[in-house]
Amino acid sequence: MGDVIDLTAWRLEKLVNSQQDPSQAELIMSVLSSYYDGDIAIAWEDGEPVLMPAQPGEWHGWRDIPPGFSVTGYDAKLVGEVEVDDV
Repeated sequence: MGDVIDLTAWRLEKLVNSQQDPSQAELIMSVLSSYYDGDIAIAWEDGEPVLMPAQPGEWHGWRDIPPGFSVTGYDAKLVGEVEVDDV
């Protein structure tokens, strides 16, 4: 059986390793840690990470978002239902 690779974690680790500024690498590591802890979900839009809290409420790291990252809020009203025909 093959290995499972978390491509989001892999891409974030690649971003960390490509940073020239240690403070930027530290910010991305903080995002990666929150991802591993399950505090945030990460999607990718146009090759850039988009962060969203995994639960309603304030994520503790919103003020420390690395450059190139974006944030979206958690609002259950904005999440649409999938129709069987859409799948």
